[in-house]
Amino acid sequence: MIYKKASIQGFTAIEYVAIVAAIAIATIAVVSASSGFFSSSKKNSAILEVSKIVNAAKLYRIANNDYSGIAMDEMASNGYDIEPFTDGIAENAYGLNVDVDPTAGNADALMMYDTDGNAACASLKSRYGESADGVASAFCAAANATTGTDASVGPRLLLTIE
Repeated sequence: MIYKKASIQGFTAIEYVAIVAAIAIATIAVVSASSGFFSSSKKNSAILEVSKIVNAAKLYRIANNDYSGIAMDEMASNGYDIEPFTDGIAENAYGLNVDVDPTAGNADALMMYDTDGNAACASLKSRYGESADGVASAFCAAANATTGTDASVGPRLLLTIE
C-alpha cells in the first residue's frame, strides 16, 4: 500500500488581504452607523430635559405666584421633576451647563441650555419655539457672548418661559 502525503494548503497572501479588508469595511460601517445613533440619543435626551425644566418652571410659578427665587437647585430641592438634575449638578445631555433664572420683575423665567453645536441648538429652538405652550421666545446665542464663558462652549438655547 502506498501512502500519499496529504498536502496542507493555507490561505494565500491575497486571501489574507481580502479578509482583512472585509473586516475593516465592516468595522467602518458599524462605527459610522453608531455615531449617528449616539448623536440622536443626545438630541432625544436634550428634548426630554428641556421639556421637564419648562414644565417644572411652570409648576414653580403656580406654587409661588411668580418666578422669584427660581433656580435649578431650588427646583431640585423642592421636589420638582427635573431628573437628572436632582443631584445638584446641572450638567445636561451634552455634558454642559443648564440654568434657570427669573427675568426682571419675576414675571418670566429664562432658561439657558448650552449645546455642543449649531445643529443641536437649532433643533431644540425649532422644537420649543414660540408656539410651544408656556414659551414666550426661543433663540440661540453664543454662550460666551451671554455669560463670558469659554468660547469652546457651543451655542446656548435661551428660552423665555411665561
